[in-house]
Amino acid sequence: MKVEAPTIIYRLLKNRIKEKYLGHHLVSNLEGKEFDERGIYSKDNH
Repeated sequence: MKVEAPTIIYRLLKNRIKEKYLGHHLVSNLEGKEFDERGIYSKDNH
């Protein structure tokens, strides 16, 4: 089941990833992607 995260949670996750990876193109591509329990971006998700 896929659940759209609220804007606040989405922004918090995006900020956390931005701090870790500092990848602007990556951060802007996070929409529609999923996160694991640790809040780490999972690009292997499909």
